[in-house]
Amino acid sequence: MSASKYKPEYPKMLIDHMNNGMSYESFGAEVSVAKNTLYEWEKIHEEWKEAKSIAMLKAQSFFEKRLVAKTSGMKYKNEGFDVKLIDNSCLIFALKTRFHETYGEKKEIEHSGNIEINVDSDDADL
Repeated sequence: MSASKYKPEYPKMLIDHMNNGMSYESFGAEVSVAKNTLYEWEKIHEEWKEAKSIAMLKAQSFFEKRLVAKTSGMKYKNEGFDVKLIDNSCLIFALKTRFHETYGEKKEIEHSGNIEINVDSDDADL
């Protein structure tokens, strides 16, 4: 069973892993477990679920710091990255896809008028 592969040091390791911009799922490769095992652990281990929440914020912060540095000219000397090597489009893509709840584009569709639905009783499963 996958729960037996869980180790108490994994929550801290996950936070460290994602603090470097890595994904939740790629942590499975670090500890040699399948992606679905990581999701199972969330149901079984409360400390794992909490670590995932923190780690997701750390990963988001990783990309945000680079985007802010690149777009504003701020320097992050202690962060260990060279702002000249950062590609804005890659950062924006990462933020919009990995953190789509915050950065994804939202579209609203308005409809005016009537919608008519016809159901043939011979085709309907009643």
